[in-house]
Amino acid sequence: MDSNRLSEAQQRIDRMRTLYPGNYPLNQARVDLLLKQNNPKEADKALEALLKSRPDDPDVWYSVAETRGLSGNIIGLHQARAEYFALVGDYRQAIQQLDFAQKLTNNFQLSARLDARKRELMDQERALKEMMN
Repeated sequence: MDSNRLSEAQQRIDRMRTLYPGNYPLNQARVDLLLKQNNPKEADKALEALLKSRPDDPDVWYSVAETRGLSGNIIGLHQARAEYFALVGDYRQAIQQLDFAQKLTNNFQLSARLDARKRELMDQERALKEMMN
């Protein structure tokens, strides 16, 4: 798309979002447009807002992971992938993603949060296995 068409699309989406601010497809279209405009940081902000209303939506987490990767936030990429994998039931992969994130951080607080999230996922996986037996 050329820049005129992107600008028109942005105006249309912005106008529709004033009428329907919580509309998921419109908000997702805005994220897609921001990515086409090569603005992954703004897309990430828009996705953070979207996560407030859809925290358990694996599609949103998948988009968050892709966007964080494009913006160079590799730790955030792994965190988002972990949430995505947890939501689709692949706990091993989720824990592995948190391990990847933990290896990249020098921040004690973030490392502690990642550790706590890994323990939560292990507990969820254990509870799920117990329910299945």
